Amino acid sequence: MEFDNNPTGSLYTTTQAAERTASAINKTPQPENAPDTRPASEKFASAISAAFSPLLMPSYCAMIAFWATRLSAAPEGARLTSAIVILLLTCFLPLAALLGAVRLGKVSDTRVRDRRQRIYLYPVAIVSYILCAWYLARVHAPSWLSGFFMGVALSCICAFIINFKWKISAHAAACGGMLAFILYIAITGLSDLFFLPWITGAVLITGAVGSSRLILKAHTIGQIIAGIAVAGLCVTAMMVVFG
Repeated sequence: MEFDNNPTGSLYTTTQAAERTASAINKTPQPENAPDTRPASEKFASAISAAFSPLLMPSYCAMIAFWATRLSAAPEGARLTSAIVILLLTCFLPLAALLGAVRLGKVSDTRVRDRRQRIYLYPVAIVSYILCAWYLARVHAPSWLSGFFMGVALSCICAFIINFKWKISAHAAACGGMLAFILYIAITGLSDLFFLPWITGAVLITGAVGSSRLILKAHTIGQIIAGIAVAGLCVTAMMVVFG
């Protein structure tokens, strides 16, 4: 570990000190009806980040699986039920944990910019994805779909471990998992649709999300590339193993 040689004798690295400063800024109370004075680019970046939040990306992938692959032949009611269960487990459960952590003071804000505060949330995400894979196995969904969620869980485990030393982009990881998922479907012929537009869309979304995280100064380019790579490799590996 490199030590900060500032006069106060802080033991935090420069990056950690910056995270502490950002956390302190986020805690500064703001007037309830204060106008949003951010530049248009930041507002647009925030909208992109929200639309493709890690809490929503697994559900987007599930919808692709249920309505754009051969699973579309399954009964509509079964697909809708599974999609709702996946949304509850991978979005609302982690969201409830996040809001609870904020309320208890364990996390300073819902953006969780402080790397050290993420240790309270990764375990919840890991459990939610494993539960999702278990549920899909119980309802006899294809093993490759369970493998996708196990791959997402594995990427969260890796990110959790990396997080002790370095902040990795969860948004980028979500995009990396989506890219791997769509490429697997296209390469293995799980869909009768022409999947090149889907691949193109996934690449464009990944670029937009990565750019938005840079504009918002939430991550460095290295943290974004690492997120895409870690999740992409984990999802690919588990889908191959399970598939």
